[in-house]
Amino acid sequence: MPCVAGWPEFVQRGALASYGVNLDEAYVRMGQMAARLLSGADASDLAIEQPTRIHLADNLGTAKAIGIALPGAVVARADEVIE
Repeated sequence: MPCVAGWPEFVQRGALASYGVNLDEAYVRMGQMAARLLSGADASDLAIEQPTRIHLADNLGTAKAIGIALPGAVVARADEVIE
């Protein structure tokens, strides 16, 4: 059964595809904000942020195993393709 997840880590473990935030980048940004708070910044002075980069990953091995052919445009636009 095809599974599309929100994080690329799922694709590395067999999901068909993922489309979402790169967790490594999100954790780095959260750490930077935590450091600012621990340095004395007021929480109300920190801007609310949304991710600006979305990561698309495809697993061609999973697609082949379940008999699905991913469109070439989807594979071409992917940030990460697992064979």
